[in-house]
Amino acid sequence: METIAQEAKRLLEPIPEDQWTTKDFTDRKSKCCAFGHYSRLNSSDDNNFSIANCSEYRGRLGELQHSIYVFTKGEYSLIGVNDGASPYPQPTPKQRVLALLNDMIKAGY
Repeated sequence: METIAQEAKRLLEPIPEDQWTTKDFTDRKSKCCAFGHYSRLNSSDDNNFSIANCSEYRGRLGELQHSIYVFTKGEYSLIGVNDGASPYPQPTPKQRVLALLNDMIKAGY
């Protein structure tokens, strides 16, 4: 069975760089933050970029959030990493989130 970090990476990695955003769950058109993409991709309509579809806890999102909290010892969250409020220096939200997920995978999450 996939770990939560492996699942998140599998879902988020294929999303093009230009479809990521910061400071909002979604732009309601074609972009989301990591939280929004994960929620949307676990919904019944993964083409729906509405705020309602991109801001709900779906799938294993609660488990992912908790695992990030434990892994980072409460230092930062998925949204914080996405938005650049973390020690991940990568220039884009996607690169920061994937770096976090890769670190979590290496640590067994």
